[in-house]
Amino acid sequence: RSAGGALEHAAMPALGADIALPGVDITFKSGAQPAEVATALKVVLGLTVISLAPAFLIALTSFTRIVIVLSMLRHAIGMPETPPNTVLVTLSLFLTLFTMMPVFERVNEEAYQPFAAGTIDTGTAFEKGMAPLREFMLRQTREADLALMVEVARRPAPQSPEEVSAVLLIPAFMLSELKSAFQ
Repeated sequence: RSAGGALEHAAMPALGADIALPGVDITFKSGAQPAEVATALKVVLGLTVISLAPAFLIALTSFTRIVIVLSMLRHAIGMPETPPNTVLVTLSLFLTLFTMMPVFERVNEEAYQPFAAGTIDTGTAFEKGMAPLREFMLRQTREADLALMVEVARRPAPQSPEEVSAVLLIPAFMLSELKSAFQ
């Protein structure tokens, strides 16, 4: 036999079998119950949100402005390495939490708690959770930055704040945050 044939032969019994590793059991079942599938999808969704949390923190909050201002302040006083970056980022995180707390509380009350209680579905929870963030970002976004994003995207200008899509609002908000930080 060739080496490839031996590998194929060795793998054949494992195709339909369970996988057992030290401390880990993976079982493949056909005909899984819908509740089990829903739970698995919730776990995957939760892990996805957790992995994207740093990007959301930077893109949807005042974190960018705060960390840039603190970094510029550090350089302005002639101490480019003191305090260390870890301290600046940690301080920026806590200041962001402080400034964003009213928004986070609304998201918790209007979206997360009803979703956790099972009174609203995922789509409704997402919409209700984004509403306070949208309001915050719209208040902090310069009209010129939003107009630039509309122009770059070659989209018609929105007639009201409700018509502004997240695809346009988020980069416009980030541009405004950068401008505010440097001013």
